[in-house]
Amino acid sequence: MFPRMIRRLGLLMLVLLAALPVRAIALNLPADGSGMINGAIFHTIDPIGGGVFSPFLGMQGDFFQHGYNTTGSPFQYNETFASALPLSAIPLVNLGGVHYREFLLRATNGPASPLLLLYDLRFYQESVADLLDHAAGFSASLYDLNDDMVTINTENPGFADLYLYVPDSIFSGNGPYVYLYSNFWYAGGEADIWGVRSQQVFVPVVPEPATLGLLGLGLGLGGLLVRRSRRTRA
Repeated sequence: MFPRMIRRLGLLMLVLLAALPVRAIALNLPADGSGMINGAIFHTIDPIGGGVFSPFLGMQGDFFQHGYNTTGSPFQYNETFASALPLSAIPLVNLGGVHYREFLLRATNGPASPLLLLYDLRFYQESVADLLDHAAGFSASLYDLNDDMVTINTENPGFADLYLYVPDSIFSGNGPYVYLYSNFWYAGGEADIWGVRSQQVFVPVVPEPATLGLLGLGLGLGGLLVRRSRRTRA
């Protein structure tokens, strides 16, 4: 009985995978350390330092795990908690002369399966904080991975496992609330948590990548990889 059920579940998984859009791993953070996709910087080293991790979205599922922050209920996907995220609460960071909004990810896959695959990532800006219908209730996304994916090492021994910098210019004033939607594979039943630093808006100026290399600061920004389309814990 159980072998038959396992075979059926395996076939069902293959059908589901075949129905998903074909994507490519554009950025392998365990190997690359940092990179850029569609103007957003994905980093494994904290270029700012300090602060307190303030979560706004938690998700927990099995193999697949997705969700978005909202104050509405009941939750639509694998969210375990969520809250409103005003644009004013997202730190503003200057990297190489460009202003970015900083987002942090803490993931807990564990040593048995430390790699996490970011299959989808989208940002929205809305006038209310309680939207629930991700498929039809949101405005057009401001940022999208499109056909790219990112591999993340969840054993990164730092303030966060992923430091994400999204260009401030994409937030065009459609509303005061920012929504982050993400879809992870190989979640392993563990929690993934998105957050921001507790400070309000700040703009520390980090030198240009070339200058960083000369100074030997080891921030890794000189190795940013432009793709085709795009850790001491507190």
